[in-house]
Amino acid sequence: MLKRENEIAMFIRMTTIITTALAMGLVAHGQVLHDSTPASIQGTVLGEDGRPLASATVYAYSDMRKQIHAASNAKGNFLMPDAPTGVVYIDAFKESDGYPNNFFAFHKAIGEELHKIAVEPGAHIQGLVIRLGPRAATIHLEITESNGAPVAGGVVEFKREDNTNTGSYSDSAKPSYTTLVPSLVPFRFAVTVPGYKAWESQSMTAQPGETLNIAVHLDRQ
Repeated sequence: MLKRENEIAMFIRMTTIITTALAMGLVAHGQVLHDSTPASIQGTVLGEDGRPLASATVYAYSDMRKQIHAASNAKGNFLMPDAPTGVVYIDAFKESDGYPNNFFAFHKAIGEELHKIAVEPGAHIQGLVIRLGPRAATIHLEITESNGAPVAGGVVEFKREDNTNTGSYSDSAKPSYTTLVPSLVPFRFAVTVPGYKAWESQSMTAQPGETLNIAVHLDRQ
C-alpha cells in the first residue's frame, strides 16, 4: 500500500513538472528544449586596400532562404545581435564602391570565399574580419538597332571563363544598361531580345574600377 502511494506521489510531481515546463515553452513533442539565447557576431569590414569600409552591407545565413543583415559604421565595424546559429556563412558588399554582392558566384573576386563559422546558441563571436576585393569593374551597354533606335525588353547574360563553377548571371537589359562585372578574369556576355538576332560579345577582361562602354547594335530577324 505504501509503495502504491509513493508511485502516485511521484506521478503527481512529474505531472506538475511537465505542466510547468509546457507553460514556459520548454517542452515540445515530449522533449525538453535547450536554451535559445540569441547569438551575436561582431567584426570589421575592410576594403581591398585594408582600410575600414563604412556603410557596407553584411549578410549571414545558415539557411540561404533566411539572411540576416547588418551595416558597418564609419569605422567599418558591425554588430549582428541576432545572428543565426549552426554552420553560418557570412560576407559583405557595397556596390557603390565596386564591391558586388558575392552571394552570386559570378561576382566573386579572385580567391574570395564566403566566411564559414560555427555559431552556438548564446555565443558571442568577436573580431571577425571581412576583407573585400579586388574591386569589380563596371560595364555600360547602349542597346539599339543599327539605326540608333533604342531597344527594350531584352535579357543580358554574362559568363565567366576562368572557372566553370562560377556559372552565369542574367538580368533584364534596358536600352541603357549598367552593372558590375568581376575584374581580372575573362568573361563574355550575350544580349537577346525577341524579334532580333542574338548579339554576342568577344571575351574581355577588365581592371578593378574600370568602366567598359560598349555599343550593342541589334539586327531584326
